[in-house]
Amino acid sequence: MENAPQVALVFGADAFLVEEEAEALLDRVAPDWRGNEFKVQKVPALADRVDDAVAALRAARAAAEQPGFFATDPVVWLRDLSFSQAPQSKDRTSDSPAVKAALDEFIDWLENPGPPPGTTLLVTSASIGKATRLFKAIDRLAKANPPRAAVVSCAGGTTDAAKKLLARKLRENGWTMSPETSAAFLDRVGTSGSAVVQELEKLFAYTGGKEPTPADIGEICTLAQGGVVWELQHAFGRRDLAGCRRLVENLLSGKRESDVVGMVIMLEQRLCELELAVGAREKNLLEADGRSWSRSLGPEDLSAVAALGKSDVFSKPSFQKIPVLEQAKRWNSQQIRRARMSLMETHERLTSASSAAVSPRVIFDLGLVKALC
Repeated sequence: MENAPQVALVFGADAFLVEEEAEALLDRVAPDWRGNEFKVQKVPALADRVDDAVAALRAARAAAEQPGFFATDPVVWLRDLSFSQAPQSKDRTSDSPAVKAALDEFIDWLENPGPPPGTTLLVTSASIGKATRLFKAIDRLAKANPPRAAVVSCAGGTTDAAKKLLARKLRENGWTMSPETSAAFLDRVGTSGSAVVQELEKLFAYTGGKEPTPADIGEICTLAQGGVVWELQHAFGRRDLAGCRRLVENLLSGKRESDVVGMVIMLEQRLCELELAVGAREKNLLEADGRSWSRSLGPEDLSAVAALGKSDVFSKPSFQKIPVLEQAKRWNSQQIRRARMSLMETHERLTSASSAAVSPRVIFDLGLVKALC
């Protein structure tokens, strides 16, 4: 294809989005690739062994230099490259002298002469380091005059990226979902691109194409690992010690115990919401239903409410607000103060060098008991 880049790099933390963007690039570079198996030669580059990494680089170069007999304007796809990570990643394959030497040789070839005219080398990676020589070399080729490469970054793994993907998939399929339901959906399924797409398809198959409700999401969508963290917040809010301990065990299964600090922060955030709701209730600052600020608040109270900004639990969407307010019924100010002191002590112990000999899980478990009993 005319003006096709010699080299294209598509990278990002979300492997699904990387794959999707790579296929979109292939649609532009080789429009008939989906129906022509000779158009794209895929070379797997997800390697945790040195020999496999070196073999992938050599196979990609050989395929680019000697395209198949039936191919015209071929593409060589070095797919899911995993062995060009930043040094701090501590990836053994990336740090291997043999792999570094093979990468240096490959990069020298990329820069001169590179893939022959009419051939595009597509590299995709969810872990390539921007400080690595391979990334810098392709980036230089992209900035050359005229450009010899294209570099595409796929923002993924964040809430904003997931919102954009969700909105795009809804638009592409002609589906509708209210802002409240969309937020509930992402809270439950997380920010992984593949999870968003798969759970969205499952959700609309369940509703028969009709607009879903938050209740539908709770019924059919799979709770992601990130969603388990939200469940931990809810269990804590309900003062459910057994439920909290069970969820912590789930969250820490196969994970680092250092992640416990993040869980404590999440619980501290929930406690702040509960403290606001309990204080407002005990000071009679709410309407009779307990779900909104009283319309008869004085100027000082109105000013204080306005200063809360995003911290005002009563201004949140109902699917976020109602669970907190229901949980607040199980607390009083004295219990809130005791739980706050417990979480503060737990946070301090987890980040203190003097507690290094004690398992973070044990420290957290003791903190939960003190906070909820």
